[in-house]
Amino acid sequence: MEEAPHDQYKQAQQDLLQNGVCILRGVIPQTQINQLREALEEVFSRDASSQLTVGARSNMTKAANTLKLQGKGNTILEEPTEIETGGKYLTELEVGRWNKGVRHFEHNSTLPAAVAKAIGETEQLHFYMDHIFLKEAGSKLKTAWHQDAPYFPFDCNANSSNPVKAAVCWVPVDAVAANSGGMHYVKGSHKWQEYAPNVLITNQPIDKNSQTSSLPDIDQGAKDGIYEIIKFTNVKPGDVIIHHPNCVHGSGANVSASKRRLAASLRYVGSETKWKNKSTNPSSRNLAKQWEINRQTSVLTIGTMLMRRLMRRVGLLSDENFYEDSYNWVTREMKDGYKMNAIDSARVAFPVVWSKKKEKQLLVNDKPEFLRSKI
Repeated sequence: MEEAPHDQYKQAQQDLLQNGVCILRGVIPQTQINQLREALEEVFSRDASSQLTVGARSNMTKAANTLKLQGKGNTILEEPTEIETGGKYLTELEVGRWNKGVRHFEHNSTLPAAVAKAIGETEQLHFYMDHIFLKEAGSKLKTAWHQDAPYFPFDCNANSSNPVKAAVCWVPVDAVAANSGGMHYVKGSHKWQEYAPNVLITNQPIDKNSQTSSLPDIDQGAKDGIYEIIKFTNVKPGDVIIHHPNCVHGSGANVSASKRRLAASLRYVGSETKWKNKSTNPSSRNLAKQWEINRQTSVLTIGTMLMRRLMRRVGLLSDENFYEDSYNWVTREMKDGYKMNAIDSARVAFPVVWSKKKEKQLLVNDKPEFLRSKI
């Protein structure tokens, strides 16, 4: 018998508190999944020239090949595949900033309301950011055990007296099985400290000079019975896995001969979340180097960004036209202790996408100008 919605959310809240991760089955309508799938396929079908000026495409397969050429092939996390396909492991950061189809799903689908119920948010939910993942059939690379929290500019301590309400949502648009890159989580690890970010295709830290400790050896710990691993090996389009930012997770390689694994990792935060600059958050330059990110920044690009910021300050740039640039300015203008809507750039970058005052319909003044037409 299919679990009743109320019971499903009640169980999800318990699982998040105890384990750091939960799964919601069938909460996204098929029509919305189809729209998201179409948008994600559009993102990954872009030609090489457009990747240089729009978005932040990373080629993990190319990054792995670079490590092999450097004599570091023994550090790469790979699995043997069913057949040799030449499948790639690609990702893209902050897609919704420029792709309207992805943005529409992030802000206007049933997901924000589902997230609010699962994490127990009582006031408002803000969209934070996205990271999109494509593991083609036969792509050998695993995703290393890691936490998302060290990358995030807010406190993710689950042991505090008033822990932040934040959620990382894994939304697949393809059916995902054990052999196509299923997600794995370390039970209860959301209560751990934050560890140094790694390269994702190896266990090596992104910042070799980091003063933050590296994760313990999860695989060995699981073999020794120290850690319990939660594996999701049958996830369908419409299902959503939600985890706490501190929860340690990773995924297997897509060793299948013909199954694609395309999914979006979408991040949301509650109304009381406050900005916190962290030394663990890698610089854009370091990420670009380690992850083989294609985006190029020129003097003209910087000049255009400065001009657009000036236009925004004098009221000549709309919310919609400022949305893509807004996060770049947030990182420069936000200060420790600021809430996610404290300044103009943050209000645009992190829009309110769910409100308790109107469960499915936001108050007009809570929503950026370019989203208000959808009310």
